[in-house]
This record gives sequence, C-alpha cells and structure tokens, in this order.
Amino acid sequence: EGNGKVIGANSGCKMNYAGYRLADGGKFDNTWELGKQVGVRLGNKSVLPGLDLGMQGMKINGRRIIIIPPELA
Repeated sequence: EGNGKVIGANSGCKMNYAGYRLADGGKFDNTWELGKQVGVRLGNKSVLPGLDLGMQGMKINGRRIIIIPPELA
C-alpha cells in the first residue's frame, strides 16, 4: 500500500504512529491524537531497531502494523 517512493536505509520521512503494549493492549503513544507527525531517518539508530527494520520497504503514504519484539525495542 502507499503511492510514493519506497523507504529504505538512510531515508528520511515523517510519520504518524500509535504505540500499544502487547501485554495488555494499552496505548502508550499516538501521534494522530497529538496532531503532530514525527520526523525519522532510517538506518542511523535514531528509532527502535524493530521500527527501523519494519519500515524499510514501505511506500510513502503507506500503512503497516509492526509488532516489535522486546529484543528489538
């Protein structure tokens, strides 16, 4: 899904996300509710390793559910 260029290592982009705890489903963050996108650059350790891996290959304006295991958090 998505209609833009593919996001890869060393790509910068802005994103919205909602973070939920796997153990109890409780929400811990949501940029949509805050009304503010977050700027990230993949491949330079500025985001969680699991998010970095999970976002690579996405297209701009795409959506994806990424479940990050504890060892990549």
